[in-house]
Amino acid sequence: MQTYLITLRILHIACGVMWAGTAFVLAFYIFPAVKRSGPDGGKIMQAITGVNKFPLVISIVSTVNIVTGYLLMWKLSGGFDAVWFSSKYGMSLSIGGATALIAYVQALFINRPGILQIQKIAASVTARGVAPSAAEVSEMLKIRSRVYLSTKWIAFWLLVSVVTMAGARYF
Repeated sequence: MQTYLITLRILHIACGVMWAGTAFVLAFYIFPAVKRSGPDGGKIMQAITGVNKFPLVISIVSTVNIVTGYLLMWKLSGGFDAVWFSSKYGMSLSIGGATALIAYVQALFINRPGILQIQKIAASVTARGVAPSAAEVSEMLKIRSRVYLSTKWIAFWLLVSVVTMAGARYF
């Protein structure tokens, strides 16, 4: 049983660090730099999201984080015992889990589809071998703005999650 818990905890923490760290770097460094790069910024994002399967990797990492967190909470709470959830420790971990879940759902239903839409438009433009039309550029910029704003919120939710989980023993 100890090996099971240690494995879950290592996976949960490692995936959480990667997911939250990525969200912070994207929201506060990469996306602003891409935005300032103008039209060339699209090429940078295309390389990040298209070549190295970044959206897939982050989807897997965040899913592992959510699943391991759920399993750890089930074990820690004695099968989701209400008394445990009324303790400060239980409440703190629950808040962290809830905000991570909000970030996960937001990434799943806003960011991922947006990135896939941009990739589809970019692939169509590349296949035609011409510059994107004004409508395509406008659509990609609209989607990009939505994804950027969503990523800032995801970073916020994950910051709340990290703080509440890291401080759970001390609250």
